[in-house]
Amino acid sequence: MVKLSVFLILGCFLSVCFSPVFGQKGKLSTNPHAQALFLEAQDSFDIGNYKAAARLNCKAVSLDTNFIAAYDNAGLAYRFMNNLDSAEFFYLKSFEKEPSNSIAAQNLAVVSEFRKDYSRAMLLYTIVSQMEPENPEGYFGLARTYYILNRKYEALESAHAAEKLYKKQNSPHIADCYIILTVLYYDLGKRKEAKNYLQLAKSAGAKPDTILEEAVMKKD
Repeated sequence: MVKLSVFLILGCFLSVCFSPVFGQKGKLSTNPHAQALFLEAQDSFDIGNYKAAARLNCKAVSLDTNFIAAYDNAGLAYRFMNNLDSAEFFYLKSFEKEPSNSIAAQNLAVVSEFRKDYSRAMLLYTIVSQMEPENPEGYFGLARTYYILNRKYEALESAHAAEKLYKKQNSPHIADCYIILTVLYYDLGKRKEAKNYLQLAKSAGAKPDTILEEAVMKKD
């Protein structure tokens, strides 16, 4: 059979996990100047000016050292500039100031994935799923990291847990979950299940890689 880990990395890895995870609305600042800088930073991020977004969020936290959302978004901007050290610094600051902040934990897990520190990523995604049992992202991240560590049945269990929650939330990200389930079932030699999930992924708006689709749909 065709090895499909490439599709997992190039497809699923660049979807839900690596999409922007912005600071929570409930973690904003009462300092009007800091708040204005934070909102300006979001505008800069939206147009792809990550350097300005990082700078503005740094200014915001200098005015309000407990501005959790600005720490998170500074980390996000640095991550999009591929400055993982600075991204991790701000995520850790956020997490230290508020250990219940699942956004910081999730973004730290993403940084760990970029660094290929999958054991740390798995631990952090576990923390996310424990903090927020109804958050599918923790389980989805676990599915990816289990897959990379060749723990495919555990990956399958986590992917199904994520699928259930994405369905419950009517989330468009379920398409990415269907893709990872397609890959997992194909790798486990369960072609029927892989075909079913491939069709579900396409129905949900995913655009599977051509080689992945050909491998799954290939007649025996």
